[in-house]
Amino acid sequence: MIFDPLTNALYDDTGTFLKTVFCPRSLRPEQLEKLDQYGTNRYCRYCRREILSLDSLSDAEAKLALQKDPNACVFSTPVARNVRFLSSPNGHAVENAEDLPVVTTLRNLPSMELAAASGFRLIFRNVGSKSAFGDWKFILYQNKVTGRLWWTGDYREGFPPLEDSESPTDYRRVGDWIAVRNDRPFPLGAYAVSAEIAVGQRVYISDVLEDIPITWWNQGNAHRLTCSVAVWDGTDLTLEIPQNLGQVLG
Repeated sequence: MIFDPLTNALYDDTGTFLKTVFCPRSLRPEQLEKLDQYGTNRYCRYCRREILSLDSLSDAEAKLALQKDPNACVFSTPVARNVRFLSSPNGHAVENAEDLPVVTTLRNLPSMELAAASGFRLIFRNVGSKSAFGDWKFILYQNKVTGRLWWTGDYREGFPPLEDSESPTDYRRVGDWIAVRNDRPFPLGAYAVSAEIAVGQRVYISDVLEDIPITWWNQGNAHRLTCSVAVWDGTDLTLEIPQNLGQVLG
């Protein structure tokens, strides 16, 4: 299996997409409860379900398990025998030394939809450069009251079908016919902020969406901020930029 930590996408050994790995509470494997002394699967007390371990599964076994239950939650640890992790981009990573609550970064529409349905507040950011054309396109709306997402790639639709209790003013347009190319990163990302996060609380973002240069060289090379502490003000996240921002190296 192949796992891309930037997009949280899991593929089989041939490169076929299997699933997007997403935990709405950003739980790490060590925060899951062991079921017994010898088993590798674990239990999530929040979702009240068993979490499938990929550590000892072969590529074929993992594919079969996900075919039986496409919605299965999975995890792996550094001892996984058959999972290859793609390298993360180089950059300046701020460690979560204070063990702050982790805000999950979402880089595709299905994970955004799941987070919104689970009660998370989504803070959207444009990612990368805008494309004039793409392999497909979409327009995205969000219900300002419920947080529900709706999108389409069909010009003939263009606006969410309204339920009896909804009005057009309940929706805000998040993305207006954004072009998506398979050779570029997905052009929209979002931070998923738990309703448990209080106004003014400091959190940790392990995958920063913004392009913020931290150090660069006279020759023109640069490193961006990849992980950071941020503060939630009730409507948005403000990154705490390291003091060495803009440091020039010879």
